[in-house]
Amino acid sequence: MQRAVDPVRLLLVGPPAVDDDQQNLRIAETDARLQSEAARLEIPFLSSYETTRDSDTWRQEVRDGDHHHPGTAGYEVLAAVLSDPILDWLQQPAAE
Repeated sequence: MQRAVDPVRLLLVGPPAVDDDQQNLRIAETDARLQSEAARLEIPFLSSYETTRDSDTWRQEVRDGDHHHPGTAGYEVLAAVLSDPILDWLQQPAAE
């Protein structure tokens, strides 16, 4: 897989929590596996799972919606988690 994407800079973002504790257990496992694989491939990884799982705003927004997607305030939580690391990553020079 790595050889197929060498010319492209990659950043992997893990999945956020939902309003279903059983599904969140699966998401936590997926997040950990993605983080491990990203480390193995030397691809930067951002986890959003724990922060969204622990955010009352995120959980309420997801609960008020379809139990998987938040409203505006929930996306603001996600943006607060991801925006600075993504902007920092974008400002880094590409590896040759």
